[in-house]
Amino acid sequence: MCNDETPKLMKTVYCIQEKQLKTESDLQKLSKETCDKFTKVENDLVTIKKRTFRDDPNIGSYKQTENDIEKQIESKLGSVAADVEQLNKAVDSAKSLAAEQQDKENRQCNIILYEVPEST
Repeated sequence: MCNDETPKLMKTVYCIQEKQLKTESDLQKLSKETCDKFTKVENDLVTIKKRTFRDDPNIGSYKQTENDIEKQIESKLGSVAADVEQLNKAVDSAKSLAAEQQDKENRQCNIILYEVPEST
């Protein structure tokens, strides 16, 4: 019984080995193709960068302009922050003046009695 199954088993093992070899070969081909494509993309990117810098001599000035714009924005934000702080101080001052005026108006109708002992 064991001898009858051995040729079938050997044939199955042989088929599996062939499929494995074919799969490994296909995988190597795919890996090589992928590597070649990535190399081509990298080369294209380098070529594009070279053309961009060669064709547009203002690339450096673009970066300088960007830095200038950032500095201007930062200075404007600083001045706006200072203005907001001044407005907050003005609002606080107005609130305290309004509270003082309200206190004066509340005390305006008070009657002051001299030489009368305070009640406890």
